[in-house]
Amino acid sequence: MKELGTRDLLVVVAMEEEERAVLEVLSGFPVETGEAGRRTRVPYRKFAVGERTVTLARSGIGPVNAGIAVTLLAESLAFDAILLFGVGGAVSTKLAIGDVVVSDGVFQHDSFSSLDFGNAHMPSGKYVLAADDVGRHPPLRMSGAELLEWFATVHREDRPYHRGVILSGNEFVGTVKRKREIALLHPEALLVDMEAAGVAHAAERLGLPFLVVKTVSDRLSPDGSIESDFRKCLDAAAANAATCLRALLSIEG
Repeated sequence: MKELGTRDLLVVVAMEEEERAVLEVLSGFPVETGEAGRRTRVPYRKFAVGERTVTLARSGIGPVNAGIAVTLLAESLAFDAILLFGVGGAVSTKLAIGDVVVSDGVFQHDSFSSLDFGNAHMPSGKYVLAADDVGRHPPLRMSGAELLEWFATVHREDRPYHRGVILSGNEFVGTVKRKREIALLHPEALLVDMEAAGVAHAAERLGLPFLVVKTVSDRLSPDGSIESDFRKCLDAAAANAATCLRALLSIEG
């Protein structure tokens, strides 16, 4: 395995606003473009950043899009780790707009068996039929320990961040009530998004480490609606996430 400072990376974003923010960070580096896949194509940009190659791809919104994109890119390109950057919604009152959340692990909140003893959450690709199965198939997919250490090493002290669990599913969680419901699924839950579960699942199948870095675009208890928070703060939150990539890659700016 290469040293962390030279590993080739796949950087995944879901939305145009997130992609635009990352492109601003990577502007000025040599780049080549291409497409992965045959019937379904995933455009990508490959940047030469020092000794490493950084591939940027926009997957589209949701876990299925994210998982498909990562898988197709892995069939066409070589990379050593997967980073998911972008925005998400706070499920903790301690988070404010623009706060950075780094994943200790990813919990898919909409993957569960509804059984007589209650709802048993499980990682996608597994199933739980009895209470005894829960321990064999824990629902949390863990981020790469070395990637977490790398982030902690390079992140600026004047820009604090939060480490915790990212909840993820095929749902835009747009009410305070729903956020509070899913926050109960894990004591360390901080943020909810729509792509992390797909990336985590694909990374596990590919045998690659992953890390999710997201910034808060909507608060748990906004002044208005969660939707208005999201629309108003999306660009700024995406730019803040991209700033974390700048630090990881030791890019001046």
